[in-house]
Amino acid sequence: MSEDGEKRIRPDVSVVIVSYNTRDALRECLTSVYVHTQGVGFEVIVSDNASADGSARMVKAEFPQTSVIENRRNLGFAGGCRPAIEASSGRYVLLLNPDSVLAEDAIGKTVEFADLHPRAAVTGCRVQGEDGGVQRSCFRVP
Repeated sequence: MSEDGEKRIRPDVSVVIVSYNTRDALRECLTSVYVHTQGVGFEVIVSDNASADGSARMVKAEFPQTSVIENRRNLGFAGGCRPAIEASSGRYVLLLNPDSVLAEDAIGKTVEFADLHPRAAVTGCRVQGEDGGVQRSCFRVP
């Protein structure tokens, strides 16, 4: 129950984006999240690492449904993820870089895959470059 007595539905996924002076890329990223995510409940949390370019202000003005955490200094990627993950309420957490642009229903397909593989601790998406070619996002440790 929420403070106002309404029953809240837990989102399927919390989308966590760490931003540091990425206003324009972040705008494109958020637009793609809201346009291309269907069929799953989700929340978006932007953790802004003390950007000087108005990133946090832009998110609040253009994407009011997005939660914004304004860090007092640049905490780096991992440090920026922490407060957002702590604030998240989704069954899953998606760490998304601010220069990412989602393809149609990428989040929904990933949640479906994760639901079908409950023993998996981590699930990743296929990453494509601007030319459409697959970009490797994981590597073998020598």
